[in-house]
Amino acid sequence: MKTKLFKADNKLSFDDVLVKFISSYPSNESLPTYKIALSGEDPTIQYRSITVYGEQGLNDIDEELTDWNMHNLLVGRAPFGGYDAIYAERTDEDID
Repeated sequence: MKTKLFKADNKLSFDDVLVKFISSYPSNESLPTYKIALSGEDPTIQYRSITVYGEQGLNDIDEELTDWNMHNLLVGRAPFGGYDAIYAERTDEDID
């Protein structure tokens, strides 16, 4: 996995822990690539992107983000804007 920060002023509270997870994750760049966008404190603004290699990597980052109360806005939908997943913090409205 690799990541790129776009908006430092919009980082989430657990961003440092997330970056450590990403940087320590073993990557195999020969596997299919998946792009992920993260919304920050302002949910309308993307603050970070993550590149994941392989479905296992995608599943692992999903579990990590879910543990931090994030959810994928594209579940059951086609990729959007070049991203296979877009994560935002879960709100009360998101709970079924």
